[in-house]
Amino acid sequence: MTSIHLGDYSLSLRKGTTEQKIAYANIFMVRMDVNTHSEYSIYLDADGYGQIAIPSWTFTDQGKKESQSSGYSLFVRVLHHHLQDKCRANFKSGKDAGRIGLWAGIGAVLSVVVSFLMDYLGFGWINPPLQALFFSVVAVMLILVFSIKKLPKSYHPSNIPLQFLP
Repeated sequence: MTSIHLGDYSLSLRKGTTEQKIAYANIFMVRMDVNTHSEYSIYLDADGYGQIAIPSWTFTDQGKKESQSSGYSLFVRVLHHHLQDKCRANFKSGKDAGRIGLWAGIGAVLSVVVSFLMDYLGFGWINPPLQALFFSVVAVMLILVFSIKKLPKSYHPSNIPLQFLP
């Protein structure tokens, strides 16, 4: 079981018997997100610690997922209060832009493969490079259009976007 304790100048991350203290000054990125099942998460990027994901739910001893919405909401508000004056973190809400870019890249590569496969099987419309370019542009545009509302947006820690809180 993992627990987090917020202190005046650092947070303590306890996993079993080991405990790590992360100074608020070492946190350089805070990103809040919500998925389609109304499960909320906050991601902290800290120097030397990588990304720390803190969800609004936990697993019970029986292995069932249990919501901790009220405690999570309070935790996020208190964390933002501490970070507001004690670090120079970037605060973002939404999906990870790198992941959206990764999906756009995968879509482009798959489009090129499909285009050349179509040409190989005799279903090509125009020459393969132009067809591949066309399919890649269409694939990337579709991914971006469906992801436009999910792109990360900056916010000030004193003005937490309420749609990212339970």
